Amino acid sequence: MNLFISLFGLLLCGLLCESVKTLEAEKRPVKKIVARAGTNLTLPCDALNEKSISRIEKLTWKLSQTIIVKYTDGKPLEHQNRRRFLNAKNFSLHLHSVQLSDRGDYTCHVNEKSATDVVDLIVHAIPEPPNRPMITSFTSRTVNLSWSMIQDPKNEQVVDFILETRIGESGDWDQLPQIYANSSITSYQMTELRPFTIYSFRVLAVNSLGISPPSKESYYIVTLREVPAGKPTITTAHNTSSSSIYLSWKPPPLDTIFGEFLGYRITYHARDVKPEYINEIFVRDSSVENHEIHDLDTYTQYLISIHVFNPEGIGPATNIGVMTDEGVPSQPRNVTVHEVTPSSIRISWLEPEKPNGPNLIYRIYYTFLNQTLLAMPKNDPENVAKSESGIHYYTLKRLRPYTEYKIVVVAITPRYDGNASTPIFQRTDVAAPAAPILTNLACQKDGTIYVKWKRPMVYYNTIDFYIISFKASVWDFYRQFQINSSAEHIEIELKIPNLTMNEMYEVKLQAASLSIFSPNKLQISEATSPKQIALQPNCEHIEASQRKGFVHNYDFTIIATIVLSCFGFMMVVLVFVLWRKCFHSNYYYLDDPNNSQSSPNVDLEVPINIDGDIHYPVSVEDFPKHVASLHADGDIGFSKEYEIIQNESIVDEHSSEHSQHCDNKSKNRYLNIIAYDHSRVQLRKVPGQKKENDYINANFIDGYRQSKAFIGTQGPLPSTFDGFWRMIWEQRVTIIVMITNLVERGRRKCDMYWPREGTETYGVIQVKLVKEEVMSTYTVRTFTIRHTKLKKKKQFAAEKYVYQYHYTNWPDHGTPDHPLPVLDFVRKSSTANPKDAGPIVVHCSAGVGRTGTYIVLDAMLKQIEHKRLLNVFGFLRHIRTQRNFLVQTEEQYIFIHDALVEAIASCNTNLTIDQIAAREMDDEYMDEQFKLITSFVPKEIHIASATKQVNQVKNRMIFPLEGSRAHLTPKPGMDGTDFINASWLFGFRRLRDFIVSQHPLSNTIKDFWQMIMDHHVQTIVCLSTVDDVSFLQFWPNENETIETDYYRLQLSTEGDDEQYDYVIKKFKIQSIQDGTEMDVRMLYNPDWPNLSNPQCLYDFLVKMHERSNGYRNGPIVVMDRYGGAEAATLCVVSSLAHQIEYDKTANIYMYAKLYHNKRPGIWQSPNDIAMIHKILATFPPSGFELLKHTALKTEFDDSIVTATPDLYSKTPDLFSKICSNGSISNHLSNGNGNTIIVKMKHDGENGDLAAIVVTSGDTMDNLMMTK
Repeated sequence: MNLFISLFGLLLCGLLCESVKTLEAEKRPVKKIVARAGTNLTLPCDALNEKSISRIEKLTWKLSQTIIVKYTDGKPLEHQNRRRFLNAKNFSLHLHSVQLSDRGDYTCHVNEKSATDVVDLIVHAIPEPPNRPMITSFTSRTVNLSWSMIQDPKNEQVVDFILETRIGESGDWDQLPQIYANSSITSYQMTELRPFTIYSFRVLAVNSLGISPPSKESYYIVTLREVPAGKPTITTAHNTSSSSIYLSWKPPPLDTIFGEFLGYRITYHARDVKPEYINEIFVRDSSVENHEIHDLDTYTQYLISIHVFNPEGIGPATNIGVMTDEGVPSQPRNVTVHEVTPSSIRISWLEPEKPNGPNLIYRIYYTFLNQTLLAMPKNDPENVAKSESGIHYYTLKRLRPYTEYKIVVVAITPRYDGNASTPIFQRTDVAAPAAPILTNLACQKDGTIYVKWKRPMVYYNTIDFYIISFKASVWDFYRQFQINSSAEHIEIELKIPNLTMNEMYEVKLQAASLSIFSPNKLQISEATSPKQIALQPNCEHIEASQRKGFVHNYDFTIIATIVLSCFGFMMVVLVFVLWRKCFHSNYYYLDDPNNSQSSPNVDLEVPINIDGDIHYPVSVEDFPKHVASLHADGDIGFSKEYEIIQNESIVDEHSSEHSQHCDNKSKNRYLNIIAYDHSRVQLRKVPGQKKENDYINANFIDGYRQSKAFIGTQGPLPSTFDGFWRMIWEQRVTIIVMITNLVERGRRKCDMYWPREGTETYGVIQVKLVKEEVMSTYTVRTFTIRHTKLKKKKQFAAEKYVYQYHYTNWPDHGTPDHPLPVLDFVRKSSTANPKDAGPIVVHCSAGVGRTGTYIVLDAMLKQIEHKRLLNVFGFLRHIRTQRNFLVQTEEQYIFIHDALVEAIASCNTNLTIDQIAAREMDDEYMDEQFKLITSFVPKEIHIASATKQVNQVKNRMIFPLEGSRAHLTPKPGMDGTDFINASWLFGFRRLRDFIVSQHPLSNTIKDFWQMIMDHHVQTIVCLSTVDDVSFLQFWPNENETIETDYYRLQLSTEGDDEQYDYVIKKFKIQSIQDGTEMDVRMLYNPDWPNLSNPQCLYDFLVKMHERSNGYRNGPIVVMDRYGGAEAATLCVVSSLAHQIEYDKTANIYMYAKLYHNKRPGIWQSPNDIAMIHKILATFPPSGFELLKHTALKTEFDDSIVTATPDLYSKTPDLFSKICSNGSISNHLSNGNGNTIIVKMKHDGENGDLAAIVVTSGDTMDNLMMTK
């Protein structure tokens, strides 16, 4: 009990003491200090003074009665918190970086005594973060937020809230601007949000000291969907056919879809159709970005819209208009015949129900006897009419009388041929028959005349009447009577009674046919030639005679023919003598150099007086007569003019010191061909070159109204290559004209101054061969040249293009056979030179003969064009003062005149497709062209082999000429075994591109296949129809063999082309001597040309050349029945299709004329020339890449020089020996010189080629072998 009382007493005492202390503390003064969070603060101990500091044994700092720092004398300081530490000097309390946890009452106790003062530390800081915001509701573009916030009363009050937004689950919080809300409101509506987007939010509190840390982010929310706002971007919209359109697009940004991206909606309708008829396509795949719309109407503009869609609906549209492609027009309607004559049918038609394209034009195909012709009304506007009701009218002309035609009309757009109309069949009316054939005219005793005649050879349908006209010599008119006739009346006789005796009568007959359309209309023939007969008493049968005048005319014709034939023979002899003379002298240049001054200018329109002989410029109209007069009497006029020019060159003395200088003589190809000093081209000094040498054998030469238009130069030597290319660079030359081959007749004429391939450097000029285009008569090479010493700042001008036009068909001796290829070459090469370019460089071998010919032709062609005048004589005199010996021979001078006559007659013969189409229906033009094309008439000497007795049975209708016929390997001792009726024709690429042959006769079938073997033919095109009478099958059937002493032939395969109407037959032909085999393919196409299907027509050409190009480079054999128009037309069209693809023009006249000159008789009428125009008028707008199939590369083989025409006649035994040795690879024949070249495989191990060169005078003892 006492213990309990004692304990209670102690407890009570403790409480009393504590109460006393509390009362004491409450009585102590309180000092308030406000600090900003993060600052440093020092609290002094107010219980100390200077005296008491030295007596401190123990000191503590308390925060709200909790000791935070304790000091005991002689012991280290104790710190409860490293941010709070005691200053050892004055025992003040230092607080580092004050925090909210530092708030409270601070007291300092010294030696365990009560504190004298209390420091109340108040800390102000940024607010604590608000609680996590909650989302109370949301829409597609708004979210309602709510949050709570517990504020510290001792801290600064919150004045604002900041709301931050984040898009997506991992986006940045600064994607959208911050939003400030009033501190009194703890909720907010977020607006202007995006539909169907993930959002989260957080809140920050703001007081005067700053911004609190962010609250915890809200839970994710996805706003509601909306209809899409974005539109696709169309990147491509075009038609892919006449019934389909292709679209591609890029999707809109995903944040504009506003919902799940389900795909696209495409709508479309024709522009001219009401919008309610809208087609709709849903593409339910958002990854798809293109679509093709099908089953559309042809050539129709469609309005197309594309939208995106989501579950809420369809977004706005992106619109575009697209036109479907042109298509095949439907067939013209209601084709009707209106008027019919013997030579014409007038038809009408309505346009197609569906034109399916713009610029609709029409073609009319009319067929008779399996021959289809084409009419194009657009090219014959005067013959076309169109009524207000839309009916088209057209008249087919130049038809055959009494012939049934199948007529169809086809509408065409610029890209498609339409469907043919329903065919109509119409027969033309009968035409007037030929005159009857009067067989007997006799007087009889009873005063009558007996007349007997035969039915005309030519008539149509029937002869319905004969009209007999007679008159006495004393009458001024004929009396007529008419008799009926019928089909069985082949020979008719009658008597004309009641005539007066002792009178001279004249009788003539006419035949007449009734029109099949107008019963009252007669088609009456021309009358027979009037026959006279005298009625005499007791007369007997007397044959009638023609009038005396007629007899006299006939006699005169015979006499004139004989005289002209004799004169022609003399001309041939004279030409041959001159040819032989030139043959031996052409390559020896004149020994006398010219040393005279040149006249500075020349007026080509001013007459020239030479010793009283005035030479006038000649008008274009008079020039053919002028040339004919110069040709008279053995070309005496040319001889006189050329002699004047030659004599003037001798008299003139122009200095040529630089050419004669010892340092420069080695730079002249010929010693006597020099460069006049006053007009020579001077080379510039090369930088860094010690020795200055500006010499090159070249002169400036004037052109027509242009000084220094040309540079005439020699063929470069290896030592002058660098100077030549320097001249090209320095004179800004773009066009080089080369008119020689590197080797001619075994002599080096020019050195190859350009790279065979790749790049070569000549001095300071680097030359690169870019492209080489080989054609039959010339080659065009494209070079880039670069000056290697040009300063860097001028490198932009350090490279330029140069084009070389290399004429390769100038014969080794003399002049070309015909001027047309030369004229074409001159025009194209001259036109190719840009106006701002330098002069054209022209060279041959010496740079005088052919060079001068080219320059004169170019100048005169331009004078014709500008002034309709020519002055060959005056112009040549002038340019000869600038370079010696220009136009080196009289033969070249004559050639210039003949070429200009041809140029005047034919004009510019290169036509565009539009020009061809415009002329195809011009009958007068075709008649004129036909006369010019077929003006050459061969003589008997030209067809000597064909008319030999042994060869006559090998011909059908057309004879091959000697100079162009294909030869067979002759059989020793057998005359005529080298002959076959076939001719070489040139093409676009090669001089020997085609062999045109007649359909083999039964006795020439083996010869035909011998030709295939000899000339390595691997493509045959047969256009003739095989029958059992005249045009027999000439190839073996399956399991059959044709065999001779030289070859064995078998059919390997046969089949139809599935796409086109022709048959492909494949053969194997094997040499008996060496066993070598060759594949031969024959394209059998008797329906060519089928103008109703132009695409098929040109595809056949491609197939033909694909076959040829795929199997070596042998010629293509083309045959028809007679080796005539059909085969020649195919060759012409093939060649001109190449030309059109090459330069967009076609030289129909040149090919047609030169083909006639090679094989006269191939063109029978103007219709044949018109057919070429009609075919080419259908040439498709896009090429068929024929050039790709026939590309060639020039091969320079110095040992292969030329071929000869006398291979078989001069050395038959030698040739037979060569050809029978089993090693022959190829032989060339029919050249222009006297050299025979046989190119053979070498029998040695190295496999090199060897050539045997045999001249006409060589024997077996002096053969020259070359490797």
